[in-house]
Amino acid sequence: MPFPKLNSAKLDSLKRNINRFLDQIWNGLFHCNLLRVTCFAGLILSVLIGGTLLAFYFLGGGNPQNAGREDSFYRMLRDYDRVVQGAEFSDGTMEIEKLDRELDKLEKKAEGVESWLSVLKRRRHLARLAPRYAAAYRQSARRAAQEYPWSQPLAAVAAAALVQDAAITREAEAELRARLLLLTDASFSSLKLGLHILAGDFKNPETAADLGGISSAGLHGLSFPEMQSLAADLAIIKLLKGDHSAAAAEIQSILSGYTGDWSPGALLPPVTNEFLRFAAEYNYDFGDILRSAELFSKLPDDAALLRQADALWLAGYAESARSIWSMADNARSLYNRAITAPDQREAAALLERLITLPDSNAGAGGSAAAGDLCRQYGLIRYSRRLAAAGAIAILESGGNEKSPAYPIIDLEKLRRYAETWELGRLVAETWLLLERHPDNEDLYRWAAWFFDYQRYYGETAMLLRNAARQQFRGQWTNLYTAIQQIRDGNLDAAEEILRNTESADWPAAANLGRILEVRRSPARALEYYEIAAAGVQNPKNASRIQLRIALCLNALGRDGEVRRVLEYALDLNPDNLNARLELSRMEQ
Repeated sequence: MPFPKLNSAKLDSLKRNINRFLDQIWNGLFHCNLLRVTCFAGLILSVLIGGTLLAFYFLGGGNPQNAGREDSFYRMLRDYDRVVQGAEFSDGTMEIEKLDRELDKLEKKAEGVESWLSVLKRRRHLARLAPRYAAAYRQSARRAAQEYPWSQPLAAVAAAALVQDAAITREAEAELRARLLLLTDASFSSLKLGLHILAGDFKNPETAADLGGISSAGLHGLSFPEMQSLAADLAIIKLLKGDHSAAAAEIQSILSGYTGDWSPGALLPPVTNEFLRFAAEYNYDFGDILRSAELFSKLPDDAALLRQADALWLAGYAESARSIWSMADNARSLYNRAITAPDQREAAALLERLITLPDSNAGAGGSAAAGDLCRQYGLIRYSRRLAAAGAIAILESGGNEKSPAYPIIDLEKLRRYAETWELGRLVAETWLLLERHPDNEDLYRWAAWFFDYQRYYGETAMLLRNAARQQFRGQWTNLYTAIQQIRDGNLDAAEEILRNTESADWPAAANLGRILEVRRSPARALEYYEIAAAGVQNPKNASRIQLRIALCLNALGRDGEVRRVLEYALDLNPDNLNARLELSRMEQ
């Protein structure tokens, strides 16, 4: 789900939410202040009077300056409110200017965070009456935050004042980010999130993933549809950070129902189809696969029905999945039925039907691109049931496909021609394939494997230079560059490259093990070979890695384990002659 762009309407809505949040802060603060003044004054009045008189008696008087200043401040505050409540004002009048001067006087007498908040609340109101006083409000909020730098309420007001009716300059952005660092209390979550958005921190998920402590829990002032969009974005952020449990919590907070303002008897706002689809896809990839099927079943479209079938198949409900697929006559459902068919004859019939499917039916029940891709894969699977000549013929005709436009079909043709062409021509045709699809990085990766497998190392070097010009950034480029460095004897350079890619794939770990083995460090080499063994899937490659593990164990003197590992290597690949030779040496 892409992050939404902030148009002018969304920006205005966001700023209104920030203003509503500040209203809630001030209303809460000053309701508490009034209660505290009335209750505490009544409860401890006698104690205060007695204590004060006693102190004056023993100290020979007192310093009434602070008390007098506080009384003066609140008296001036009441006078100011009395004037504002009793009249109507418009910008440009003498009364407005007088109010501004009165606030200047109040600011000079303000002592403590609550006094400053009282002044700032009134300056904000004045800026609403007369927008030309918005700058004075921002400056006053900045002075308050500087005087009490660890006060979160003042930091919140100062940060919000920076974005009120003003462009966010580079200096303002730096100040805003400094204020945001102070807002750690959960009560400021809504304000903090809004300010992060205005600061551009949600331009893309990668930028947003660097933020900490952002959660939809405890947010205020948002409608339920807004909360759903926000929860989806925050879930993406947490997934990028690898925190799957936190992402699931964001999604479940919406699926559990609306928790905002709701009166008994009113209908609860529904969860949108867009969010339901997002939640279903999340559970399909990271969560409960049956929960995914359940969520897809709540969506009304055919594409969701097919996704429900996919989830049911993965959950082990094969008959239910195939029953749903059989209800649709499109490329995707036919392909799924073909690859899950219980016998080869049915699979062949379904694939043949798929590759001759009219274009109007290909994308039904899903995107046209998905249907088109299923037809391409179906054509390849069907061709692999035929001998080389028949396969090439059907790939050339392509059913309804135009094979030169489809890289994977073009590649499949090359692979089948390899059964009849000599190697030199095959290398030349590989370069022609890359020229026809110059932007397809997957083809470049396959070509790198092919050239290396056929030991055309010069072609591999040329391919890597072309890939660099194309600005391909896949991990495969690092891997083949490192292998090239190993062949040239530059082990230090190869090791540095591989250490930056070792988490990407098993070949990187295996080659790191080989470097360390050459350097006579079998213990460290063994660690990397075991990492590679855990990731490799091809039995022949797995057998080769087991052989290297056995050699490291032998170098470490762990003879009791060597035989077991060599026997396992031969179980994986009985044709591994090197493993068989090592086992024979042990027996002798």
